[in-house]
Amino acid sequence: MRNRAFFLSVIAASALSACGDNKDRSVNTPPELTSGTFVEVDENHKSVFFTARARDADGHAVEFELAGEDAEYFVLDRHSGALRFVSPPNFEEPLDADKDNRYELTIIAKDSRGAEARQPLTVQVNNVAFAYEVLSPLPNTVLELERYSRLPIALWVEYDYPERFQVIVDGEIMNPASASRMTWSGSINLEKAGTDTELEVEMVFWRGEEVLERKFIPIRHKHVISDHSYLIYDGMNNQIVVPHPQRLEALVIDPTTGTSQKRYPWTGEAPQPRDFAYDPMTGSSLFTTPNTLFRLGSAVESVFPIRDNLDSEVVRQPKGSLVYDHLNSTLFAATAGRYAQIDSMTGFVQEIQYASAFSTSDPVQLAYDDMGRRLFLAPQNGAGVEVLTPGETATSANVKLPGKRIGHLVYDNNLLYIAASETHQIGKLDLSTGNYSAFDGSGAELLSPTTLALDHTRGILLTTSGARVISVDTNTGERTVVFDSSAGIGSSSNGFSGIWVAHDGARALATTKEPSRLVDMDLRSGVKTIRSYQPTLTKPGDYGVVHARFNTAGTQALLRYRQLNANSAAQDIFELVALDGGASKRLSGQIIDGNFFRGSDQLLLLVREANKYALQFMDSQSGNVSEKRTLNVPANYSPITVRQIGNRIYMLGREGDEFSLSVLNDNQQLSTVSRFADSGSSTDDGAGIDALFDDSVLAISLPEQLPRFWHIAKNEEQDMNFAVFHGTDQPKDFYSVDDFNELYYMRTNSGLHVCWRFYCAILAN
Repeated sequence: MRNRAFFLSVIAASALSACGDNKDRSVNTPPELTSGTFVEVDENHKSVFFTARARDADGHAVEFELAGEDAEYFVLDRHSGALRFVSPPNFEEPLDADKDNRYELTIIAKDSRGAEARQPLTVQVNNVAFAYEVLSPLPNTVLELERYSRLPIALWVEYDYPERFQVIVDGEIMNPASASRMTWSGSINLEKAGTDTELEVEMVFWRGEEVLERKFIPIRHKHVISDHSYLIYDGMNNQIVVPHPQRLEALVIDPTTGTSQKRYPWTGEAPQPRDFAYDPMTGSSLFTTPNTLFRLGSAVESVFPIRDNLDSEVVRQPKGSLVYDHLNSTLFAATAGRYAQIDSMTGFVQEIQYASAFSTSDPVQLAYDDMGRRLFLAPQNGAGVEVLTPGETATSANVKLPGKRIGHLVYDNNLLYIAASETHQIGKLDLSTGNYSAFDGSGAELLSPTTLALDHTRGILLTTSGARVISVDTNTGERTVVFDSSAGIGSSSNGFSGIWVAHDGARALATTKEPSRLVDMDLRSGVKTIRSYQPTLTKPGDYGVVHARFNTAGTQALLRYRQLNANSAAQDIFELVALDGGASKRLSGQIIDGNFFRGSDQLLLLVREANKYALQFMDSQSGNVSEKRTLNVPANYSPITVRQIGNRIYMLGREGDEFSLSVLNDNQQLSTVSRFADSGSSTDDGAGIDALFDDSVLAISLPEQLPRFWHIAKNEEQDMNFAVFHGTDQPKDFYSVDDFNELYYMRTNSGLHVCWRFYCAILAN
């Protein structure tokens, strides 16, 4: 055992006045301690259990200090005199010097002139025969009770006798081995639960044949939209289809009732589709992979290959867009300066180059006019729209757009509807006049819409927004929620840009993509509170929060803002935001990324200065930079994010067509740990480095693809089987929980999740 005395100060103001009396100021009376000398506390206690108090006859400020052979196991609050354990005490494994669960301390009261008084304090830790705490599942945890149904379970149990507990769900019983003072995490298979909207987890704690306690926890089943890449409206069957081929499933929604069901048309490996195009003649859909043309059946139950080995560079491009000419059975795909015509009956491909009016390499979105045989092409950077007649090489017209990033296009009656993802709107381009406007209707909030489909009969546009499918009336612009998969601790529905989870898993914070909005979640009770913070932005509505990093205490966050209507070269803004009501600070310089040190308010910033990269060590309270290190990086290496784990600094960057994970040595040079292929990401957003499982495994969040996991000691990649999160629903921002080695929290586009290994359940979105 290490014995050391340490001192924490608390300044207490006396109610006695320092002036206006007849006392001799040359005589200083020591303070008088008025708090007790003995206190009892139950084992496992986490919070304050005693408060040191004193009074000073001279009216001087009093400072408290803590000493004694067991002082290192306690924390004394500087402002209130509150005393607590550094870690909850364990009666079966005492840490005090005599190993008798009696901790001996000395409380010292010292006034501002140096006079002091001392008083012993004995802290007696009492035994608790039985207690428990459940971290997962929480009340009303939401998960899909189907193919990927696995419920993470984690609880802490205190037993003084070798007993057992049961976890019962739908008749299935789990009896993990028990021990005195244990923590346990695992998962329960819920595939037998069917599609009921609710079921109950029952935890039963036994002593022999006696039931000590039963705990009932309701959980809910709900289909959750977790991928915003594709959206199909099947007018023949009046159904909305949200395919998720990476998870080998499709969500089918009745737009009239809002009810949903899952279908599983794919088998084998994830097909990696480029996009989907609807065939109104058959009620089915067509899609391409890099090598094959497929048809997704009208019942969304099976997939049929039309032709393998498609000989098309256009089709092989990532992030493609497809449209279908059902009158001529022709499928169109495009990339910058080139488009392909694909015979949907035979799979024969003809590629044609065209003279684009827009100089860009961005992926191209498509729409098609069946009656007029016009093909509309628009780069995703929102530069404009150009019109082609199929088979031709020259554009017949081109129209400028406001230069904001866009998603899918839909054509109807000489109007082109555009998912304006960057401005959170649905735009409308009148092709006869060239006028562009955005729908300004009331109703449900739109968030970064990228998908778009049209119900011609009712004149309604459909798009995915956050966790919802929203309809937009093409006449009035009114927005209505058709399907809501918002889940868990109340819905935020606009997506999280960053999360923080307390080390004990009791509380979480989440920043939304909207500046100034913060979600505070009690992870024990399920209560959610919407809070606000004060950014320095003069017009917060013009910005979106790209990412947030939190300090250990959850009182500060480093936010990265991006201007919504700026061009791609605009510099992001970094700001230190006080989440406890303090002032925020705008950070200057060309900052690439940053992270807090664990257990402190020190900030590690990755910056670019005069064509060189450097690390800055900053005190987040004062804003002072205490140290700066210039990095020696290869010429073809571009750092993206940095994180200190233990005594090592890790960095993730781009090197050619790969991501490189490196560790910084004493000479500020990077030593490569591992490389990961880049699947064609168009951004660095979402990159990050976190640690799981007692800092033994690095969780590496990669832009627009699945995270990778690196076992530090074994120096090898660890398979976490995260295929369930393929698509745009990429896991990021990982947080471990004390005492639960395999339990952690993370966020995706669909919300906050609690996970055991790779089994996850959603808590809020």
